[in-house]
Amino acid sequence: ILFELIKKNDQTQNADEFLPLLIYTVLKTQTSSLYSNLAFIERFSFNKSSEVQYYLVSLNAASEFIKNLSREADDNDNV
Repeated sequence: ILFELIKKNDQTQNADEFLPLLIYTVLKTQTSSLYSNLAFIERFSFNKSSEVQYYLVSLNAASEFIKNLSREADDNDNV
């Protein structure tokens, strides 16, 4: 869906455009249990295609970015 959105806006389809949109989407959806769901998918999904692996890595990168944002916000609150 996100790549289709990029395509409609006449932008090239690459990780430079995809990852920020993915981060924004994950933040806006306020997904509960994101980290445990990712761990479950990684542990119990077998025979992953390279495309599925790409999206899992991208989602992991987005979740780590969000986790770091949360840590920075906590650090700033404690100052």
